[in-house]
Amino acid sequence: MQKEPTSPPLHRIPIKTAHRRIVTPIPASQSQPVLEKLRRYEPRALDVLPPVLWDRAQGHQIYDAFGNCWIDFTSGIYVANVGHAHPDVCAALHQQIGQPLLHAYLYATEIRARLVEKLVQISAPNLTKTFLASTGSETIEVAIKLARLHGLAIDAKKTVIVSHAGAYHGRTMGAQQLASAPDQQKWIVHPDPDLVQIPFPSGEDGPQALASALDHLQANGIQPERIAAFIVEGYQGIGGPLFFPSDYIQAMANWAHDHQALVVFDEIQSGFGRTGKLFAYEHYGIDADLVCCGKGISSSLPLSAVLGRGPLMDLAAPGHLSSTHTANPMSCAAALATLEVIQREGLVAAAADKGKIVQYRLQKIQQRYPDQIGHVLGRGMVHAIIFIHPDSGDPNTELAQRVTDCAIENGLMLFYAHGSGSVKIGPPLTIPKDALEEGLTVLTDSVSACVG
Repeated sequence: MQKEPTSPPLHRIPIKTAHRRIVTPIPASQSQPVLEKLRRYEPRALDVLPPVLWDRAQGHQIYDAFGNCWIDFTSGIYVANVGHAHPDVCAALHQQIGQPLLHAYLYATEIRARLVEKLVQISAPNLTKTFLASTGSETIEVAIKLARLHGLAIDAKKTVIVSHAGAYHGRTMGAQQLASAPDQQKWIVHPDPDLVQIPFPSGEDGPQALASALDHLQANGIQPERIAAFIVEGYQGIGGPLFFPSDYIQAMANWAHDHQALVVFDEIQSGFGRTGKLFAYEHYGIDADLVCCGKGISSSLPLSAVLGRGPLMDLAAPGHLSSTHTANPMSCAAALATLEVIQREGLVAAAADKGKIVQYRLQKIQQRYPDQIGHVLGRGMVHAIIFIHPDSGDPNTELAQRVTDCAIENGLMLFYAHGSGSVKIGPPLTIPKDALEEGLTVLTDSVSACVG
C-alpha cells in the first residue's frame, strides 16, 4: 500500500509573525543528532511526540536553538498554567536557590508551611489539610490508601473503589487499575478485585445513570454497600476533555454521603484554573472529600498534592505517608509563586473568558467539516477536536497526527492523544488574545490543508 503523503505546508518558510517564526524545515536538521541520541538511549515508549528539540520556553512561546518559535497550545501537557518561565516563578526559584536549601525530606521548612497554608486557604472550606508529593500518580495512590483506611474503619468488607470507563489516573499500579486501558494492564497479572469500574454516564438523567451503574456492580457480584470511595476525574482527559453531567455527580455525592463513601476528585490535569474554575469539580456544585492535584500546581517543577478533610487526612498513622522529595523547597517556591500569579492576574476568570473564543473557533471548524470531526469538547482553556472516519465514525488517528504535524510545521505546538483521534488544545492561561487567535487560525488552516 502506498504511504499517504504528509500534509502540505501552509506557507513557504520563512514564517515570521508577531508570535511565530519558522526558518528551517521541521524537524530541523541540526536537531537530528540529539533526537537520535534520545532514541538510542531511551525506551521506545517515549518516542511519541513530534521531533522538535526544545531549547527554551517563555510565556506562550517555545523556542528551539535554530531560530524557530512556536505558539504553545500544550502548556507542556497542562503544566504551564501561568505560562512558561513566568518572571515571578523564576524570581522565586532564584531566591530559593540562593538561600541555599534544595532538599529537606520531611524535616520542617518555612516554605513548606507557607505552601500548605496557601493551598488550604484558596480551596473549599471543607478541605483543611494537605499532603505534598512529587507526581500525580503518587497522589492517586495516596487517595486509594486513605479511601481504604476510611472503609476499613467502618467495615472490613468496605474496600471497593470505583472509577469510570474511559478514565486515566496515572501509570503506577493502583492508578493504572483505575483506568480503562486493558492493553496497558496486562503486566499487572493479578489485579485488585476491589478496584472496579462503572460505565461513563450517557443517555440517561443523572440519578438513573447512577442507579444503573450500581445495578451493574451488583450484577457482577459487588454489593454497593462495600463501596469505600468513588474516584472521578474533573474531566476525562483520554479522548476528552469529557465532562460529567452535573446531575450525575450530584447524585453520586448524595449517594456517597448516605452510604459513608467518599468522593475523590482527580484534578491532576484540570486543576488550578484550567477549566475556568480553580478546580473542575466546582462546576458540579458539590463538595469533594479528597482532591488530587499536580501539573499546574507549580507551572514548572515536579510537585503534587492531596487536599482533604482533616479527619480523612489523619487516618494514616505517623510515618505512613511520605515521599523522598515531599515538599522539595524549590518546587514549593515555584508553587507559591504560581498560586500568587493565578490570584493576582485573575487567571481563573481569564481561562473562562478565553475559553469562549476557543470554543467558538473550534465549532466553526466542525461546522465546516462535520463528517470528519465527530466532536468538539472542552471548557475554559482545555479543548479537543475529535477526528473520525466518515464511513464508520471510528477515531481517525492518521488525520489527527497529520493535523498536529502540519500545525507544528507552521509554528503552532500541538499534541494529539497517541493512538486516538483527539487533538488537544490547552494554551497557558496567560496567552494574549491576539496570540490565541493567531494560533486558532493556524489550527483552522492546518485542518483545511489536511482534510481538503
